[in-house]
Amino acid sequence: MNKKNIVLALIVILSMSISACGEKTENTTDTNKSVNTEENVTKEEGTEENSVNEETYEYPSEQVEPIEYESDMGYSLIYDPSIITLDDTGEGDKFSYNTSEKLDAPVYISVMNYSDMDIETLTDGIILQSGIDGLKAETTYFGADNIETQCIYIENDVDGVTQIQIFYVIPMSEGCMVVEIGGYIGAPANVDATINEMLGTFRLK
Repeated sequence: MNKKNIVLALIVILSMSISACGEKTENTTDTNKSVNTEENVTKEEGTEENSVNEETYEYPSEQVEPIEYESDMGYSLIYDPSIITLDDTGEGDKFSYNTSEKLDAPVYISVMNYSDMDIETLTDGIILQSGIDGLKAETTYFGADNIETQCIYIENDVDGVTQIQIFYVIPMSEGCMVVEIGGYIGAPANVDATINEMLGTFRLK
């Protein structure tokens, strides 16, 4: 083979090698683009999933009319069933604030009848059970009709939360009725407003 043919053959081989390298680079770039695209899609899907998981459920989901509850114990009360759960399966009635909102302690209104106790005996019993020295009942007025009651206010620290119990002892024709309010200091304003609004509708039948 003469020199010209040898040179020509080398040129052809070099050209083929350069062409092959170019194809490899392009393929690598395309592969990288594909991987990056898949990663971006995965990240976007993950972001969408996280945003769905982080959405807070707004309670209630529909409008519900307030209910005027008339108890066999001799009282009535208006409450919103979309945020208040009533349990009347026990000896008394318990209205619990119950939504997706996270609270530091239970918030409720409980009503019970004590037909075999007079107001003095029942008031003394609540004070004694509290275990707080010097605790006294005070005369106050309560409900839609300003019912005269004996009120006992108790605070207790539970795991760093100052929980509150307020007892309204109401004299009845037979025995007494006790309305207990449970809550805590620092509760959201809307929660306190809900309980106070309910108490403002309380009436003896």
